[in-house]
Amino acid sequence: MKENYGLLCQSLLEKPENWSKEMKFLIPAMGTYLVTVICKFPEYANQQQAHIQSIVVNLMQPTVRMEQIALKICAAFFEKVGNPATQ
Repeated sequence: MKENYGLLCQSLLEKPENWSKEMKFLIPAMGTYLVTVICKFPEYANQQQAHIQSIVVNLMQPTVRMEQIALKICAAFFEKVGNPATQ
């Protein structure tokens, strides 16, 4: 992964405030970027499983209400990485 893309992905994964209710207009684009990273770099996504899981849980909160984005992220993760419970 190129350095700038890596820094962007790291920021999205490690800073939960990026996925807060106030960012609701940017969350769809950030979700698309995260899905792209998961599909293109599944080994990296597997290493970041805990961060991805916390993002999904946050997106499903009643205060954020971005279930559709959370499901897209989960679908990409399960398709490219597999079920985390079996690893």
